[in-house]
Amino acid sequence: MVSYIPAEARLKTQGKVEGTCHSRDSAERNVLVKLQIDTDRCQGHGRCYDLAPTVFGDDEEGYGKVLGDGVVALEKEDDARRAALNCPEHAITLIEGT
Repeated sequence: MVSYIPAEARLKTQGKVEGTCHSRDSAERNVLVKLQIDTDRCQGHGRCYDLAPTVFGDDEEGYGKVLGDGVVALEKEDDARRAALNCPEHAITLIEGT
């Protein structure tokens, strides 16, 4: 499956476009990433739960929702960031904190 990432959101390294958004390796990570969905902005396109089904789900009306407490496991961070970048309504917020 090919996912759409807006040109301004793509990361460029060494002359080629990379599809990953993870900039730190697991040994350097000391910051938790938490997700939130703005329910006023979400229009139910479903890209978030299509791109990251272990991080996002849908509610009874088909709108996106964050699964669990919103804290993203390190191995799911790339998927969460990709889903956020692909939200056409920009309804997903990634909050980085310690």
